[in-house]
Amino acid sequence: MENRTIIPVGLVYVGKIKPRLQLSPTHVSAQEADITPGPLLTTTSRAEAADPSYPVAYADVVIFAGRPFEFSKNVFGFLDALSPLVWLATTMAFLATWAAYVGTSLASAAATPPHGVYRSQLSIRRHGNVLRSFEMLLSSLLSQGSSHVPEAVSQRNLAAVWFLCLIVLRTSFLAQTKASLVVQDDVRIIEGIEDLAKDDRITPVVIQGSGFFWLLEGEAAMIFTPDPVYGVLKDLCGKLGTMNGEFYYAPKVMAQLPLSMFTNKRLDPSLRSSIDKKIVLFIERGLVHKLHRDSGYEGAPCRRESALHEQKARSSSQMERLQGIFILWLSGIVISALVLAAEHLHQHWSATTATLHAASRSLRMSRARLFRVKKLPKMTPSTRVLKG
Repeated sequence: MENRTIIPVGLVYVGKIKPRLQLSPTHVSAQEADITPGPLLTTTSRAEAADPSYPVAYADVVIFAGRPFEFSKNVFGFLDALSPLVWLATTMAFLATWAAYVGTSLASAAATPPHGVYRSQLSIRRHGNVLRSFEMLLSSLLSQGSSHVPEAVSQRNLAAVWFLCLIVLRTSFLAQTKASLVVQDDVRIIEGIEDLAKDDRITPVVIQGSGFFWLLEGEAAMIFTPDPVYGVLKDLCGKLGTMNGEFYYAPKVMAQLPLSMFTNKRLDPSLRSSIDKKIVLFIERGLVHKLHRDSGYEGAPCRRESALHEQKARSSSQMERLQGIFILWLSGIVISALVLAAEHLHQHWSATTATLHAASRSLRMSRARLFRVKKLPKMTPSTRVLKG
């Protein structure tokens, strides 16, 4: 009994606390804690209620944890979101594109007809140069065009392939991150809250009537009951720090009701006795029976509506962030397409204009020659005799 004390009301924070995590009203600092699924969960004896396998001591839960990609708040958040493997794959894709550029240039130069041997050798020296080709490809990727264009393949095509590969790579990574928020194969399996309680990094934060929130060193695992915990924790999330998550998987429902809490094994005797008196008072006045009876019912309609509203708001905010990313991608593609179309139109217009100018010039020259021929004096028989 000494080590199984329950604090039935309020918000309890047990363990090492940081200065920025002030979660009043009750703070108990301790090096170790004891799981206490005590008599507030059932009307049977303390021994049966304290048994973690006792079925009455469990409620349906939804386990959610994650590391969200806050694109709207931090434009350069992808620098931290993408793993080193993704950046390595990006670099390797660039090197592969560069190798394809050099190989295509060499192949096109080697396939030049025999009468252009000097030109072929010059092209090989120009495009086969490693630094020169790297500079040309890099300038093409950055400027989407270059004055140096290979003979067989346009740098714009290589740049388009590069960006498409980049989009597929980043999209697959973000999709994998998004999917891992729902299910992940290599997560830690827990059979009950006791498994988390044995972890020295974990500090439990309990809100009565709502659910559990476990704060780790720099990471967090959120375990929710069917009640709208997100709405209850809305004001506290700012005080709990960044929501960097750690994934857990529970093969069965395993969370005790919110009245199960942790207390320090070395609590001051006076504090422990006062808590015991409160528990006895709650039991005598029927509060425990009422809480246990009401725990089997669903929340009030207003609370269910509030939870549904919070869930919709969260889903819409996530979709807005994803829509922002895709809008940027689509905008870039549309702008590139417009620029490419404008360049093609400009080239076509230039070629057409040059052809028209050449045709008009040729017409003017032919007219001038015809005009000069018409101006020549006619030769009379006497003139022919003199010239003969």
